[in-house]
Amino acid sequence: MIVGQRMRRPDAPDKVKGTALYIEDLAFAGSLIAGVLRSPHPHARIVDLDVTQASMIPGVRAILTARDLPGQNIIPMIQSDWPVLAAEVVRHVGEAVALVAAEDPVALKRGLDAIVVEYEPRPAILDMEEALAAGEIIQHWKIRRGEATLAMGRGDVVVVEGTYHTPYQEHAYIEPNGMIALPDGMGGVTVHGSMQCPFYVQKAVASATGLDLNRVRVVQTVTGGGFGGKEDAPSLPGAHAALLALATGRPVRLILSREEDMAVMSKRHPGRIRMRTAATQDGHLIAAEVDYLLDGGAYATLSPVVLFRGTVHACGPYRVPNVRVDAR
Repeated sequence: MIVGQRMRRPDAPDKVKGTALYIEDLAFAGSLIAGVLRSPHPHARIVDLDVTQASMIPGVRAILTARDLPGQNIIPMIQSDWPVLAAEVVRHVGEAVALVAAEDPVALKRGLDAIVVEYEPRPAILDMEEALAAGEIIQHWKIRRGEATLAMGRGDVVVVEGTYHTPYQEHAYIEPNGMIALPDGMGGVTVHGSMQCPFYVQKAVASATGLDLNRVRVVQTVTGGGFGGKEDAPSLPGAHAALLALATGRPVRLILSREEDMAVMSKRHPGRIRMRTAATQDGHLIAAEVDYLLDGGAYATLSPVVLFRGTVHACGPYRVPNVRVDAR
């Protein structure tokens, strides 16, 4: 890169000409299509899960539940709490309960519809303050510098305080999440997909399938937007597609619809921030107290990192000598 000179984007010509190949544009001979049976409940115990009738549907080639996983039922992240498939309990609406691979969309829908799940609904925590009161805290970051409380009490300062809320936000990338997995014929698997963090996907696939990392090849296709929404989230469909490909011995396409993607993929975190800031009469910031809550949803995924960034950036670009931050 040379300062003052424009750089050519290597991906620009194909995008301008319309020849760039996104995940849904890829075609592999003999591919099956996949779908996911998802929970309608925010919190429930799985009393019974019966795939007997679904497995007899013509055109259905594989049905997988948590008990069929050859590897671990965990998507590795900062905290290993995110299951590949719900085993005994579902913890959010849309959580994956079973996977189906079929020859065509009709057989796929019939197979998904024929799976019988009996749920026992349980109370759900749907509010950050309620989760805090219940002790459901994934991380507690603290900053202590100087004496923020004492500085706030000085008679020559102006104190401004307020409570601020940020809602959850859909990333609205133009291309929904999608994966295509191909068995390599030697026990390994290749996964093509729309993603931002291919090594996350590789680790997820290896964990779910029980394969060594060197048996899992991940190819990031041209990605139609991500904005952070395709960092952790693609690990789950990547693992799902790979499991079905290895179970059937055929390529498997798992392309989420826009509705499905918006319902179950990650979002910008909702937050609640209570902030007190003290400044001298001439405008110098001398103290800040911040109480920061972040809604991490059912599983931690990347929430500890997002929470950490909010913690260390709580005072923005300003040098404030007295700071007290609690972030959970």
